[in-house]
Amino acid sequence: MGSDDKPLSGPDLERGIAWSELREGTPFVGHAQGEAVLLVRHGEQVFATGATCTHYSGPLGEGLIEGESVRSLGITRASACAPAKPSARPR
Repeated sequence: MGSDDKPLSGPDLERGIAWSELREGTPFVGHAQGEAVLLVRHGEQVFATGATCTHYSGPLGEGLIEGESVRSLGITRASACAPAKPSARPR
């Protein structure tokens, strides 16, 4: 479970996912090390951040993707995503 005891959803990202599961500019929510994670594909890069808004605890997977940032619904401030570092070759 995540730090706020909500059930984790989506795939276990530590096990890996297929590149084809990530669509350009579309939020993809999974989990790793007990925390919800948001992935966003931007060209040939994948960006990752926590999947919960730090301001209001809203689900960032339902937010707006703006380039390399995600904007939580109802919030005017964007959170930057960092490039994800794959631990294995894409499947």
